[in-house]
Amino acid sequence: MASDPVRGSFSEPLVVEPLLGSLHKQTFILLHGRGSSAAKFGPTLLQTPFLLPLPLPENGQHQQPSSSSSKCDTEDGAGQHKDITTLAAAFPHARFVFPTAPRGRATIYKRSLVRQWFDSWHVDSPRHAAAAAVHEGMMVDGLQQTVGYLHGLVRREMALVGGAQNVVLGGLSQGCAASLVALLLWDGEPLAAAVGMCGWLPFMSHLLNPKDAERSRMGSEEGVATDCSDDDEEEQELETGESGGGSVDEYDERNNDDNIDEKDEEYEEDEEDLEDEEDEDGRHEDHGTCWEDDFDPFAHSGDEGGLSIPPAKVSDPAVAAVRTLQEKLELGGQIPERRPWVFNTLLFFGHGDRDEKVHVSLARGAAECLNGLGLDVAWNEYRGLGHWYSDAMLADLVCFLKNKSRWDEGEKNQP
Repeated sequence: MASDPVRGSFSEPLVVEPLLGSLHKQTFILLHGRGSSAAKFGPTLLQTPFLLPLPLPENGQHQQPSSSSSKCDTEDGAGQHKDITTLAAAFPHARFVFPTAPRGRATIYKRSLVRQWFDSWHVDSPRHAAAAAVHEGMMVDGLQQTVGYLHGLVRREMALVGGAQNVVLGGLSQGCAASLVALLLWDGEPLAAAVGMCGWLPFMSHLLNPKDAERSRMGSEEGVATDCSDDDEEEQELETGESGGGSVDEYDERNNDDNIDEKDEEYEEDEEDLEDEEDEDGRHEDHGTCWEDDFDPFAHSGDEGGLSIPPAKVSDPAVAAVRTLQEKLELGGQIPERRPWVFNTLLFFGHGDRDEKVHVSLARGAAECLNGLGLDVAWNEYRGLGHWYSDAMLADLVCFLKNKSRWDEGEKNQP
């Protein structure tokens, strides 16, 4: 797919060094959501106060705490002293790296310019996510660039902090989605952990079952494959009303903007490189999840140029998933024959059950899918929480990383 001429190059990320000259022992690479920026997302995240019980309880998965109570409160937390902290204070030896997405045309916002990691369709409901299957091709160009950029950033931070085992990669909303794809395609050693907040997994329906992915690659027309990707979450202020020429500047990722027309299937694409191939049978059933059948209108038959992944049977679902993503994103490079090391990376997934931008069923499905691929996933769902993180989520994230991460606590790069 041709690159969008309006997409600029990636700028240098915002970097927050360890507190008060502390030794550099860990690095967090965290991505903002669509329409935001590192400057808007990073400082607010690091400065948000939350209560953390001391000593920390053992970490584990939990279901449906309220948005104001964390797992740390509900597991062995009775009677514990609680300390007010922040992410920066909880990890004083951490360097926080906040990349900023380049500006690109956002299809769902009438081709307005917006900072985004990739173009994508709506994911605020299972119905919209089902319709996203015919729009999944719009993600390819942006994800190609973003994945390459993030892999380079991870390598740079690895060199500074002493290895992949000391690097955490993650993000919020579309930043979560982009970081998950980059994680699955990472061909190096396992990271310390991955963090997903309010996000989803692009191309998820193609990763659920190796047989499904194989049929999709062979051009099966048995049904409609939907991609649990697309649509976004961001929350932006449309400053001009001109279709295709405006600029979206999100001042707060939590805000909904009534001025943004978010019509799904009715929206007509005006770009020659985006074809709206709606399902002729109108099969957009809501099954309560973000996947349906198997047909992928963008699938390669194996006769096209570029990367062609043979439809041979693959017993390891992780290997099949990586091969599928490589093909979907038209990436070259080595095709894995064995389970990639990255599947030993721990994953924290947090999501509110009232998220109005990324439906919770898509996040649940993503956690289930990734767990099925072999990742160690801690699923954390928060009752009453919308499209944002909460104090409870941040407390649970700290508990998760403190108790389960395998990073090296030794001194790094000291004179």
